[in-house]
Amino acid sequence: MCDLKDAHREEKLGQLCEKEESEKAVEHYLEAASIYTLNAELQKNDSMLINANSCYRKASQLRGMMMNQILSKEELARRTLIELDQIRAKKPKINPLEELKKLL
Repeated sequence: MCDLKDAHREEKLGQLCEKEESEKAVEHYLEAASIYTLNAELQKNDSMLINANSCYRKASQLRGMMMNQILSKEELARRTLIELDQIRAKKPKINPLEELKKLL
């Protein structure tokens, strides 16, 4: 399971990717928001939702959408999962065994 260290790492990676790879930065911010949301639920600590909303807002801004509302835990979970699935669906499927065969 992912913890707050992982969320902080994803958030930092999002910051590092913002200028050059905005789609990658969006993915990192969504991952961070998702981790913060999950931990808020598991630890019964809704203060983590502040960070989750912040990361989600940054991801939205990078996609050209203005996000001013504060989302609930349920709405953050729903949106981050849907949006991460959409991003992953666009990526080409890689078969690790086929990639190794190419190298050999």
